[in-house]
Amino acid sequence: MTKPILHHHNCQQADCNMCFEDHIALGEYLEERTHLFHVDHLGRYRGWIDKHGIPAETEWGWATAETFDEENIEAYIKEASDD
Repeated sequence: MTKPILHHHNCQQADCNMCFEDHIALGEYLEERTHLFHVDHLGRYRGWIDKHGIPAETEWGWATAETFDEENIEAYIKEASDD
């Protein structure tokens, strides 16, 4: 599975379909990479992001570029897989 990317940086459209699809793709990617199914990976990843002091979302509710950062994603996957 290809690593998801954030297409609209700092999107200001609260009902943006592209951003919604990016978020869904991120959740599916986390599921595939951790091999943990039936888990709210977006919720768990958000908690991981917050725990590490990383800005998670914009004022419009969409993810920041840091949320889609490959190093952050890989660190979450490693930690989630170790659980």
